[in-house]
Amino acid sequence: MGILPQVYSTHQQETDSFRKIESIIPSEKFILRKESGGDYGVDCILEIIEDGFATNIRSHIQLKSKQNQFLDSDGYFKYSVPIKTINYLSNTLSSIFLIYSESEDVVYWEWNSVILEKINQSTKTGTKSFKYAFYKTLDDKSIDEIYLTIKNKNEIIINLGLN
Repeated sequence: MGILPQVYSTHQQETDSFRKIESIIPSEKFILRKESGGDYGVDCILEIIEDGFATNIRSHIQLKSKQNQFLDSDGYFKYSVPIKTINYLSNTLSSIFLIYSESEDVVYWEWNSVILEKINQSTKTGTKSFKYAFYKTLDDKSIDEIYLTIKNKNEIIINLGLN
Protein backbone atom coordinates (compact mmCIF):
# COMPACT_ATOMS: atom_id res chain seq x y z
CA MET A 1 0.00 0.00 0.00
CA GLY A 2 2.92 2.34 0.40
CA ILE A 3 3.14 5.23 2.85
CA LEU A 4 -0.28 6.35 4.11
CA PRO A 5 -1.41 9.16 6.43
CA GLN A 6 -1.51 8.25 10.09
CA VAL A 7 -4.76 8.58 12.01
CA TYR A 8 -3.83 10.29 15.27
CA SER A 9 -5.62 9.45 18.50
CA THR A 10 -6.56 13.13 18.93
CA HIS A 11 -8.53 12.99 15.67
CA GLN A 12 -10.29 9.83 16.82
CA GLN A 13 -11.09 11.46 20.17
CA GLU A 14 -12.55 14.49 18.39
CA THR A 15 -14.77 12.27 16.25
CA ASP A 16 -15.87 10.14 19.22
CA SER A 17 -16.69 13.18 21.37
CA PHE A 18 -18.81 14.78 18.63
CA ARG A 19 -20.67 11.50 18.05
CA LYS A 20 -21.31 11.24 21.78
CA ILE A 21 -22.86 14.69 22.14
CA GLU A 22 -24.78 14.13 18.90
CA SER A 23 -26.33 11.03 20.52
CA ILE A 24 -27.35 13.01 23.64
CA ILE A 25 -28.65 16.27 22.15
CA PRO A 26 -32.21 15.78 20.86
CA SER A 27 -32.69 16.77 17.22
CA GLU A 28 -36.21 18.05 17.93
CA LYS A 29 -34.80 20.72 20.32
CA PHE A 30 -31.49 21.67 18.72
CA ILE A 31 -29.63 21.82 15.45
CA LEU A 32 -26.04 20.78 16.19
CA ARG A 33 -23.50 22.13 13.72
CA LYS A 34 -19.76 21.54 13.52
CA GLU A 35 -17.85 24.80 13.27
CA SER A 36 -15.38 25.04 10.42
CA GLY A 37 -12.86 27.62 9.27
CA GLY A 38 -10.23 27.26 11.96
CA ASP A 39 -10.57 26.26 15.58
CA TYR A 40 -10.12 29.23 17.87
CA GLY A 41 -12.24 27.82 20.66
CA VAL A 42 -15.61 26.98 19.09
CA ASP A 43 -16.03 23.40 17.92
CA CYS A 44 -19.75 23.37 17.34
CA ILE A 45 -22.87 25.49 17.56
CA LEU A 46 -26.24 24.66 19.09
CA GLU A 47 -29.29 26.34 17.57
CA ILE A 48 -32.65 26.17 19.28
CA ILE A 49 -35.61 24.70 17.41
CA GLU A 50 -38.96 26.03 18.57
CA ASP A 51 -42.22 24.44 17.43
CA GLY A 52 -40.40 22.87 14.49
CA PHE A 53 -38.78 26.13 13.34
CA ALA A 54 -35.12 27.12 13.27
CA THR A 55 -34.65 30.27 15.39
CA ASN A 56 -31.03 31.40 14.94
CA ILE A 57 -30.87 31.46 18.77
CA ARG A 58 -27.46 29.92 19.30
CA SER A 59 -24.84 28.82 21.77
CA HIS A 60 -21.17 28.25 21.00
CA ILE A 61 -19.58 25.08 22.33
CA GLN A 62 -16.00 24.11 23.09
CA LEU A 63 -15.79 20.32 23.03
CA LYS A 64 -12.87 18.45 24.57
CA SER A 65 -12.21 14.79 25.17
CA LYS A 66 -10.17 13.03 27.82
CA GLN A 67 -9.06 9.41 28.06
CA ASN A 68 -8.13 7.53 31.22
CA GLN A 69 -9.39 10.13 33.66
CA PHE A 70 -12.11 9.63 36.23
CA LEU A 71 -13.86 11.62 38.93
CA ASP A 72 -11.58 12.56 41.80
CA SER A 73 -12.32 11.61 45.42
CA ASP A 74 -14.46 14.76 45.80
CA GLY A 75 -16.70 13.71 42.91
CA TYR A 76 -15.39 16.22 40.37
CA PHE A 77 -13.92 15.80 36.91
CA LYS A 78 -11.01 18.22 36.91
CA TYR A 79 -9.82 19.60 33.60
CA SER A 80 -7.33 22.32 32.77
CA VAL A 81 -9.18 24.83 30.59
CA PRO A 82 -7.19 27.30 28.48
CA ILE A 83 -7.99 30.83 29.68
CA LYS A 84 -7.74 32.25 26.15
CA THR A 85 -10.49 29.84 25.07
CA ILE A 86 -12.73 30.90 27.96
CA ASN A 87 -12.12 34.57 27.10
CA TYR A 88 -12.93 33.86 23.45
CA LEU A 89 -16.17 32.04 24.31
CA SER A 90 -17.14 34.94 26.59
CA ASN A 91 -17.78 37.13 23.57
CA THR A 92 -21.03 35.25 22.91
CA LEU A 93 -23.95 34.74 25.27
CA SER A 94 -24.59 31.28 26.68
CA SER A 95 -21.37 29.59 25.54
CA ILE A 96 -20.78 26.12 26.95
CA PHE A 97 -17.64 24.08 27.70
CA LEU A 98 -18.12 20.30 27.25
CA ILE A 99 -15.73 17.49 28.11
CA TYR A 100 -16.28 13.91 27.04
CA SER A 101 -14.77 11.44 29.51
CA GLU A 102 -14.12 8.43 27.30
CA SER A 103 -13.27 6.26 30.30
CA GLU A 104 -16.66 6.89 31.89
CA ASP A 105 -18.61 7.46 28.65
CA VAL A 106 -19.99 10.66 30.22
CA VAL A 107 -20.08 14.26 29.00
CA TYR A 108 -19.43 16.91 31.65
CA TRP A 109 -20.37 20.53 31.05
CA GLU A 110 -20.47 24.05 32.43
CA TRP A 111 -21.55 27.48 31.30
CA ASN A 112 -18.55 29.41 30.10
CA SER A 113 -19.61 32.39 32.24
CA VAL A 114 -19.39 30.26 35.41
CA ILE A 115 -15.87 29.10 34.53
CA LEU A 116 -14.83 32.69 33.75
CA GLU A 117 -16.16 33.88 37.12
CA LYS A 118 -14.08 31.23 38.92
CA ILE A 119 -11.01 32.20 36.88
CA ASN A 120 -11.47 35.87 37.74
CA GLN A 121 -11.80 35.03 41.44
CA SER A 122 -8.72 32.88 41.73
CA THR A 123 -6.04 33.39 39.08
CA LYS A 124 -3.23 35.83 38.59
CA THR A 125 -2.72 37.87 35.45
CA GLY A 126 -0.67 35.97 32.91
CA THR A 127 -1.93 32.52 33.91
CA LYS A 128 -2.55 30.42 30.79
CA SER A 129 -4.87 27.73 32.12
CA PHE A 130 -7.23 27.04 35.00
CA LYS A 131 -8.11 23.66 36.50
CA TYR A 132 -11.91 23.63 36.70
CA ALA A 133 -13.86 21.03 38.67
CA PHE A 134 -16.70 19.86 36.41
CA TYR A 135 -19.62 18.05 38.01
CA LYS A 136 -22.65 18.61 35.75
CA THR A 137 -23.37 15.78 33.32
CA LEU A 138 -25.04 16.26 29.96
CA ASP A 139 -28.35 14.45 30.29
CA ASP A 140 -32.06 15.09 29.62
CA LYS A 141 -32.44 17.40 32.63
CA SER A 142 -29.40 19.50 31.74
CA ILE A 143 -30.51 19.63 28.07
CA ASP A 144 -33.76 21.24 29.28
CA GLU A 145 -31.78 23.71 31.43
CA ILE A 146 -29.53 24.59 28.51
CA TYR A 147 -32.49 25.07 26.17
CA LEU A 148 -34.38 27.35 28.55
CA THR A 149 -31.33 29.38 29.57
CA ILE A 150 -30.27 30.07 25.98
CA LYS A 151 -33.84 30.96 25.03
CA ASN A 152 -34.43 33.20 28.08
CA LYS A 153 -31.15 35.10 27.71
CA ASN A 154 -31.99 35.77 24.07
CA GLU A 155 -35.47 37.04 25.02
CA ILE A 156 -33.93 39.43 27.56
CA ILE A 157 -31.62 40.85 24.89
CA ILE A 158 -34.54 41.30 22.48
CA ASN A 159 -36.78 42.88 25.16
CA LEU A 160 -34.03 45.35 26.05
CA GLY A 161 -33.66 46.25 22.37
CA LEU A 162 -30.02 45.18 22.35
CA ASN A 163 -30.23 42.87 19.34
